[in-house]
Amino acid sequence: MNNINIQLDNEMHLYVNENIGRVGFCSTASEFIRDLIYKDMCEKKVMDKVMRGLDDMNNGRFSSRSILDIVSEELK
Repeated sequence: MNNINIQLDNEMHLYVNENIGRVGFCSTASEFIRDLIYKDMCEKKVMDKVMRGLDDMNNGRFSSRSILDIVSEELK
């Protein structure tokens, strides 16, 4: 695993500390930051799919499949 050293202002440092340990779901600051990065990566994947869908729609490309069919296929 690689290391990254970051500097935070006081507000961000307090925020991280408030979200780790017994109060938060993460046990360490590293775990909290990894979770934030993972969530950001997931959001970008969703946005990419939305943008591709909008492009398809704008270019007249439609599917006869239902949303449930498409989601079911994505989960395979």
